[in-house]
Amino acid sequence: MSRKTTFFIFCVIMLNVLRPFHCLPVSNQQAIQLDVTPGSGYGNLEISCKLDASLTSMEQTTSLTIYAIQPYSRQGQFDPLVTVDLWSLSPQLLGGISTSDVDVFGKIGIGGGTKSRLSFSWKTPRNTQASRYKCVANGLETNRNVVTVSVTSAASPSGSRPGLISTAANLGAVTQTILDGVANSTEQVRDRIQDVDTDIAALQQKVNALGEMATGQNSSIADLQERLSSFTQLYKFTYLMSNFDVSDVFRGRRYYVSKVVAPFNIQAADSLCSMLDGYLVEINSMDEFNFVHKFVKHVGGSGHFFTGGNDIEEEGVWRFWHSKKLVNFFNWKVSSQPDNAGGIEDCIEIRLSHKGFNDWVCNSKAKFVCEGHV
Repeated sequence: MSRKTTFFIFCVIMLNVLRPFHCLPVSNQQAIQLDVTPGSGYGNLEISCKLDASLTSMEQTTSLTIYAIQPYSRQGQFDPLVTVDLWSLSPQLLGGISTSDVDVFGKIGIGGGTKSRLSFSWKTPRNTQASRYKCVANGLETNRNVVTVSVTSAASPSGSRPGLISTAANLGAVTQTILDGVANSTEQVRDRIQDVDTDIAALQQKVNALGEMATGQNSSIADLQERLSSFTQLYKFTYLMSNFDVSDVFRGRRYYVSKVVAPFNIQAADSLCSMLDGYLVEINSMDEFNFVHKFVKHVGGSGHFFTGGNDIEEEGVWRFWHSKKLVNFFNWKVSSQPDNAGGIEDCIEIRLSHKGFNDWVCNSKAKFVCEGHV
């Protein structure tokens, strides 16, 4: 009958560099379960990790990974063996392990309150040398805080038989046993020496696996970077569609109009534009003005649309906020403009009623326009 030692840990990692993350025990909530049981073959083990996200604060599970302390691991260090995540959806083998070593299955539940699972079984006894296994689940809360849930289990349930000797210390003990048995039987000594040779070969395989693991980790880092880039593009697209109306392409550029009418802050607006790989619009010709004017008129929702033009630093010297270049195109359609009414009108807006530029108080309620290269 198998023996399982299981611990449940619930960790909420606050994304705040000024505070350490906290790990809190989860009483009576078996959110994550790790089973280590004997397989059907001699010395084989089956390792299975299950997560019930409904017992955690996770809105979405992002990954499930099984680790192990192996003969070639640093003392007490868990090395990753297999993982499955939200982006790849299929399990990935790590640390030099291949499908010739294990059978593997895994899936990530989509959405909150769902279940995820990751399991594998060693195909040969020589691979059952890990002393402990650990399963770690990562996810996101509704407020986008990162949540980590983990469980650790003993790797050798009763009834399972270890395969080969796994450490250099044990190898030395076998060698001593061989020397002690010389007096009994020369034939027995020869047999045991052959066993030692086999163990040495197994250890060499582990050393080789370390090199393969390093290569695999480099590949995993590159893969994570690629996925991060994809996630960043997805985030930008989501942010874009939620907060801006988007124009067609005009001479290699697109224009973005904020959807909300709000008090204008030229520095904050330019920062928001930068999230789109853009900046507050810098209109340099009548053709460009006509395109932007037609676009903002079509979008509507306000009669005022701020640009990047301003004379905040020096009255009457108009510069673009982002590039700091002098404004070289003006379209003041009303003869009295710019009038700097009250001595506080320092920002250039497109005013639909003027069909041209107007200087206006910089913190007035309006929309603003960004531009970016395609």
